[in-house]
Amino acid sequence: MNSPDSTLPADSTLLRETERVVAEERAHKSRLDAMTEENERIVLEEAEEQLTVGVREIETGRVRVARTFETFDETVEVPLTQETVEVDRVAIGSFVDVVPEVRREGDVLVFPVVEEVLVVEKRLRLVEEVRVSQRATQEIATETHTLRRTRVESERLANDAV
Repeated sequence: MNSPDSTLPADSTLLRETERVVAEERAHKSRLDAMTEENERIVLEEAEEQLTVGVREIETGRVRVARTFETFDETVEVPLTQETVEVDRVAIGSFVDVVPEVRREGDVLVFPVVEEVLVVEKRLRLVEEVRVSQRATQEIATETHTLRRTRVESERLANDAV
């Protein structure tokens, strides 16, 4: 039989252990044969093999991971709302007994403007009304923003130890 080290890989301890058990069994059989020739009476011992299974880590290679960052411009369209107010002054010039209340006429808010005028008697004269209307316009504004993205690359390295 060849030497266990010449036929097995260097790190195969399980195979070496199996070969050792087989060698012990052969030696035991030789002793039994010798006893048989002397006494013709054979005494057999019960024997049982046991197997131990384990796991071990073996490095099969290496991996290099590189992470880079990229920047890029992205154009987005954002709706912008702009509100404008128009003020129209309407001359009235009539006299009133009480101050008129602020009122709404459709989309227009009307603020009465009064003044006291000295006459033989004191009366309120409606001088003008200030009419305020509100309009909303919307436009699309284009803006460019710089964003970042992560890119990961991996490369398998040769393993000289395996």
